Amino acid sequence: MEFFRRRVSEPTFGKSRLTIYFLGEEEGDLPVLEILNDKGEPEDVYPCHSYSPLKNKGPILIVDDDKEVCNTLVKLLKLEGYGDIHTANSSKEAIVRIKVMKYDLILLDIRMPDINGVEVLREIRKYDEKVPVAIMSAYEDMDLAQEALRLGAYDFIKKPIDFDYLRASVLSKLIPGE
Repeated sequence: MEFFRRRVSEPTFGKSRLTIYFLGEEEGDLPVLEILNDKGEPEDVYPCHSYSPLKNKGPILIVDDDKEVCNTLVKLLKLEGYGDIHTANSSKEAIVRIKVMKYDLILLDIRMPDINGVEVLREIRKYDEKVPVAIMSAYEDMDLAQEALRLGAYDFIKKPIDFDYLRASVLSKLIPGE
């Protein structure tokens, strides 16, 4: 069987490029993510294990002041079958969205320029005590991480994000019994 690549998109991610492509000719083929370094050489390849929209799942909210991180996470989650993904690039925007929308999962950057993620998590808990919230950070601020866990965050996702870990973390909260 001969494979070929159908390139879907190629957004930048820091100094790296994230290439999304399909192996094979058929419409149902699974996508593959390939991260290229600044020289155009492959750094990592991540096959997607699923590509069908999850039925009866509500929206996911990604909160990060870095639009590039939000866009990349949206692409990754959509490739895994999650269709309804919202983003907020400030804490204030996130709080407004949380007040008017019910989310099935929130990925929240802990270090935001306007209001830190712990304060946003406190606001989230005023409106929804049960929504799963995973904290993301490039910094190892254990005090903030511990406070977030005390407030009910279920996971701490270190940046740069390990896509396999992110997939497992999201699945653990959105698919019962997985």
